[in-house]
Amino acid sequence: MNNELSKYRIVVVRVVLGLVAFCLLVSAALPTHRAIAHGLILGSIVSCINVLHMAYKVRQLLETAAAAGTGERRRKRYGLGFGFRLATSILAVVLPLEFPHYFSEIAVMASLVFAQFLLLILGIIYSLKEERMREKAKKEKADQS
Repeated sequence: MNNELSKYRIVVVRVVLGLVAFCLLVSAALPTHRAIAHGLILGSIVSCINVLHMAYKVRQLLETAAAAGTGERRRKRYGLGFGFRLATSILAVVLPLEFPHYFSEIAVMASLVFAQFLLLILGIIYSLKEERMREKAKKEKADQS
């Protein structure tokens, strides 16, 4: 499970950084759409931060469950998981309200869910890939028999 989380995390960060690079190019090439590009950058970075924080919390939960399975007692931690993600999202929405010349509010709100949708798409792609690999292995095993 940890290996899958790491794989997803790496792909999400790379895709978000690619989107940020593309938006920076659009911002430089098309000054009339600069606020939209900056809004997409802000929203996608906050979305990526939220996904990375959620992955960190899931990893903590997995470690706690594994420790409980071995009989090791750990102190239960209370944190600001949802509160942190909510606060960063609210801050990302408030920034365009305060600085409408720099950020597009609609672009920020639209891109706040970018990394979550990306995780959904990656999960579907990887599960289809694993299913094909299982079928291929099953077919090869049947051919050898």
